[in-house]
This record gives sequence, C-alpha cells and structure tokens, in this order.
Amino acid sequence: MTVHNKLVRDLVTKDLEKLGIPYESRKIKSDSEYFDELLKKLREEIEEYLTEFNPKELPDVLEVVYALSAFHGITNEELDLMRQEKLQTKGGFEKRIFLISS
Repeated sequence: MTVHNKLVRDLVTKDLEKLGIPYESRKIKSDSEYFDELLKKLREEIEEYLTEFNPKELPDVLEVVYALSAFHGITNEELDLMRQEKLQTKGGFEKRIFLISS
C-alpha cells in the first residue's frame, strides 16, 4: 500500500473501489487543515505544470483555485467577474510587456 497523505479529488476513492484497490481515507473536518491542504495541492499542481509544461495540468490548477475561492465564499462566477474587472483595469498578459524599471 502506498502512503499518499494528501488531499485528492472527490471521485478518487470511487475509482479505487471500482479497481478493487484497498485504501484508507478520512474527511478533513477543520477549516484550517482544509485550507493548508488546498495550499499544498495548489503547489503540487503548479509544480506538475512547471515540470512538464503540459497544458492538461492547467485544469487541475484551476480546480484548486476554484476550491480556494469557495473556501473564501466566492463562487466561480464571482471569481470570473473579479478576473474580468482586473482585466479591464490592469489588462492581461497578451502584450507580453516585460518591465525593466520604473
């Protein structure tokens, strides 16, 4: 049995059951532990992307961002609205501007 000790997606245990793989899990009850585990998961997913540069890792990063938003009481729609507002006031990264000094 492999030790993981990490936050996983909701359907992982169902997949393990379907495959007949024994597992041990628990539900995180405290908000502080959940927040800490989300931060670890965000680092993990970003590191996977930075290691592989595989765009298929980006939905995993986004899913953790959505979970963090929900933790803060922000819906996905509100998050996108916040993103759009910031895009309007500060712009995006399409122009590839590299600031050397100011």
